[in-house]
Amino acid sequence: MKYIIYNEDEELDLSNSILFFSAGFCSPCKKIEPVVKKIFEDNDDIKIYKINIENMDDYPEEINDYDVKSIPYFVYVKNNEKKKTYQGTNCLNIENLIENE
Repeated sequence: MKYIIYNEDEELDLSNSILFFSAGFCSPCKKIEPVVKKIFEDNDDIKIYKINIENMDDYPEEINDYDVKSIPYFVYVKNNEKKKTYQGTNCLNIENLIENE
């Protein structure tokens, strides 16, 4: 697992990634972050991008296309295609993002 704090100058690798939409003011986001790292720590094939929604205006249009309404919000992308989404902090639901894919 590679954990990346996304910035607007970076190109996303969406071959096998989880986009973790978060914000500095979001307490649930802060609490779930170490859990997310732990869930996927043994998966060498996946990249997790932590994306701060407070900077959405600075990001490329592709980031804004995910239509984030509430955080924490997770999007699993494989081969540049959105596969699954989840909004919330349930560990099992987060882990299940990549199940059967």
